[in-house]
Amino acid sequence: MMPNIDRVLKSLLSDSPLVTDLAGFGLCENSAMVQKGDVFIASATDLGQRQAHVEQALAAGAVAILYDQDANAPKAQGALMYAVENLAQRKSALAVKFYAAPSAQVDCVGITGTNGKTSIGFHVANFSDLLGVPCGYCGTLGWGRVEALAEAALTTPNAVEMQRRIANLRDNKITRLALEVSSHALAQSRIDDVQIDVAVFTNLTRDHLDFHKTMEDYGKAKSRLFTHWPLKLAVINGDDDFGRSLAVTARAQEVISYGKGGDVSWRASPVSKGMQVKFATPWGKLDCVLPVVADFAIANIAASMAVMMGMGHKLSDLSDALNRMSVVPGRMQVLGSVARKPQVVVDYAHTPDAVHKVLAAIRPKCRGKVICVVGCGGDRDRGKRPEMAKQACAGSDATWLTSDNPRGENPESIIQDMLSGVDAVANSNVYTEVDRGKAIQGAIESAGSDDVVLIAGKGHEDTQEICGQRIRFSDVEYAEKILRSGN
Repeated sequence: MMPNIDRVLKSLLSDSPLVTDLAGFGLCENSAMVQKGDVFIASATDLGQRQAHVEQALAAGAVAILYDQDANAPKAQGALMYAVENLAQRKSALAVKFYAAPSAQVDCVGITGTNGKTSIGFHVANFSDLLGVPCGYCGTLGWGRVEALAEAALTTPNAVEMQRRIANLRDNKITRLALEVSSHALAQSRIDDVQIDVAVFTNLTRDHLDFHKTMEDYGKAKSRLFTHWPLKLAVINGDDDFGRSLAVTARAQEVISYGKGGDVSWRASPVSKGMQVKFATPWGKLDCVLPVVADFAIANIAASMAVMMGMGHKLSDLSDALNRMSVVPGRMQVLGSVARKPQVVVDYAHTPDAVHKVLAAIRPKCRGKVICVVGCGGDRDRGKRPEMAKQACAGSDATWLTSDNPRGENPESIIQDMLSGVDAVANSNVYTEVDRGKAIQGAIESAGSDDVVLIAGKGHEDTQEICGQRIRFSDVEYAEKILRSGN
């Protein structure tokens, strides 16, 4: 193996095209993710940290180490060592070469925006599979095929891991990828070397200002998805002010808008199984019943439809796919009805705008009170915490403020930040409970059979991050346990 990998790496680091068989090898820059036979990129600038990463990679079976030639060589007994000029700047391009430009062989649909990325990505993958086009997904829910997703730590992985995943999908005969693209990934150039064919924009509302500092910078990061590549197609929310500006500046052969006044528009009315929706599109009209209860969920489906039809699928085929579509995990997920117990809805809403929209969707369908359980993440944008609480209180009859993923922060301090957005007189039915499980239990047990309890913020997630540790916790599982108790 060693002579073979040596030949591979010498070819990789030269200016010549890579022609060596790479089967059995991988490229990795996260020492915790190294697999046997991998080449490890030691890119940490701190010498002690880099050495620790190298040792971890070697223990996991790394056969070679790439390091910056301007830095001291790490100690790596038994492994091939290669000093690389400008390693930090070259690693993404090296990964493209190592994996033989995988995104050029897969139709990549990149989705960005504050809310809705996950749902649209899931729908694009699900619809593609139903229409006979094998499609992968990479985003908040994980990565792989939607019916068997592997866990993912980040919405959009680092540049090297991104190439590895796309190569894995390509090698498994996947010809399309629905890729959630976070603003962090765009700002940090994680996908600059991914060939994006179709770009989708959902909306722009407050989030991640701990990183971007201003909404202007946040918007600039999002816009890179529409200006960095010559796109075949851009699908843009025409109801969003920032989206309308993107439609003008996008480097795309074709731009399709969706929304109330968009190229893909709709009228909807509630029915027993969800919403009766009448779509109007440039390809014709479509009438269907969708298993959703919110207008924003219809908007996400409309965006996905625009992608599919813009990529050449027939409206008649898409109509059949809509009748067989899967529900997105943790997005307006209605838990099973239990006699004499309230209806419980779990949703990933973790921005002020998302909380507002989810509660607004629930209110008309609730015969009793609307009760909301919500928290905010630690070590993130503090400015949105009072806004989150304000929207939760405005849209519900009773609100439970609790922990989300406190990370390294004291959850009680996070709750105090949230309380600063609450008018104590106008919102007397506000309760605080640091323990998320107890908050969910209190909300459900306080509710009557005609009430609806919204558990917001974590959706599909099955862990809580507390003091650097991930602890098993699922809103869905915990709520279902409470609903079943006493029956």
